[in-house]
Amino acid sequence: MTNAYAPDKLAHYPDRILALRQGRQPAPVQVLVSPCDLCSHSCSWCSFRNQELPTASLFPGPAGEINPNRQIPTAKMLEIVADCRAMGVRAIQLTGGGEPTLHPDFALICDAILEAGREFGMVPCGSRAYPSNTLESGWIPSPLPAIYTGDKLKPYRQWLGADSYEATGSIGGSFVSENIEDYYLNPWELGYGPFVKFDHEFLGREALQRVKPETQRKKVTLAWNPEDMAKIMGSLFNPEGTQYKFFDVPLANYASSNYDRVVDAGGRTVGLSMFSGYSYNEKQALSLATIRPDIAVGTELKVVWGEENGGTKKTTVEPHQQLEVRVIVSPVPYSRVVRETYKQGWRSQGSA
Repeated sequence: MTNAYAPDKLAHYPDRILALRQGRQPAPVQVLVSPCDLCSHSCSWCSFRNQELPTASLFPGPAGEINPNRQIPTAKMLEIVADCRAMGVRAIQLTGGGEPTLHPDFALICDAILEAGREFGMVPCGSRAYPSNTLESGWIPSPLPAIYTGDKLKPYRQWLGADSYEATGSIGGSFVSENIEDYYLNPWELGYGPFVKFDHEFLGREALQRVKPETQRKKVTLAWNPEDMAKIMGSLFNPEGTQYKFFDVPLANYASSNYDRVVDAGGRTVGLSMFSGYSYNEKQALSLATIRPDIAVGTELKVVWGEENGGTKKTTVEPHQQLEVRVIVSPVPYSRVVRETYKQGWRSQGSA
């Protein structure tokens, strides 16, 4: 199968088709299991954090109360794994409303899954690979929450805890401003314009109604120049030479919200690069950005990689020198497979 997203991929599972034709219930190809909804974060928008929402009632305690240790018992998890093997399930994905690795017996569960799939060549594939999917499909996941100013949001800021995402998050990158509102983005800049509807009341409606969508920055993919990338990577092995900001793979972000300047040939800032990394499928360093609406696909720009004055004192930042990396404005999604075969929607109808 050369195209994982082809609409006819069911044809690659003739045993499932045969079962359906015979009136039998076929086993799923993949099973998603939520071992627990525990999490080490405290994101204010998450329904699993808010005890007033229905999802908080999952995994109730013995008396039906909200259980702070919401999780599937280990014995039941092992039973699920055994059932999946017996049914012929091809893949198991451990997901959840929080962080599945916080299950106290997560390692034991993973060992059971790998053992059950050993004869089929099952291998683990986890968090290090996840960001490349985001880069290829065109989702900017972590813009700065626009909640730090304005009287209407003051009660919300007062409600937030000192350990909340908004209180503990960091900003990284070459874009620097003394005005926090310069980091705010609207739905059109992030590619969410089609979702904006004014047929109901919501906080911020009046502000969005004053926005002219055609004048807003647009979401694009930036393809980073291979020679400049080799220069960045090469500096790791040149102790006597210039050191550039470490570019981790597959995800190069080093703050909760990354904002790197995108500049034109004259050095003018024309946008923001916000999510950077490497796609093995495309053999390309990429970043998701929002740039001036009049800049066409194919235009060469530059991303200022690294922070000012040798870098800030964040623990994720080492001493380095900034580098202007050449980039080509490219479609979003960048992946040809996604553009051609995803169901038409906000991802496949890119802004560039």
